[in-house]
Amino acid sequence: MLVSPIIPAQTSPLLASPASLAHYDAGEHDLAAEFMARAVVVSERTVGLDNPLTIHNYLNLTLYEHARGNTLLALRLMRRAMDLWRLINSLDHPDLATAHNNIGVMLQSLRLHDDALRFFCSCLDICRHLLGDEHILVANAQHSLAKALAIERHLAADQAPQPCLD
Repeated sequence: MLVSPIIPAQTSPLLASPASLAHYDAGEHDLAAEFMARAVVVSERTVGLDNPLTIHNYLNLTLYEHARGNTLLALRLMRRAMDLWRLINSLDHPDLATAHNNIGVMLQSLRLHDDALRFFCSCLDICRHLLGDEHILVANAQHSLAKALAIERHLAADQAPQPCLD
């Protein structure tokens, strides 16, 4: 078990989520993930699987694990969060767009660009449907999609045969 220089080991489980944020902000991703994993367990046991707090904690844990370089684990945790999401929420929610954007970023880091593009497009579609074309989150989703398309175009250009300069 990791020992926190900021938060004492006997800290109440109810403080696990804020403690994880403090560690994440301090760049201590291992401790942040440990405290958020505790928060997930506590929220599952106290408020239940079908509570938004549990899902929120899972979503935060995915970000912390991705920051630690555990992207495959982060994607498994994201799947768990999305399965729980379907139990209590509709698929028309701005937070779902954020989750899709985050999945796209994780897939992009694994160089799964086609899959990442699907999630960036889904994020944009959800934002447009819920918020309208003029909303700032729509612009953010368009920016994420544009960056993904630029990366894909750059990778395609690198693989194209280069003209002979003789």
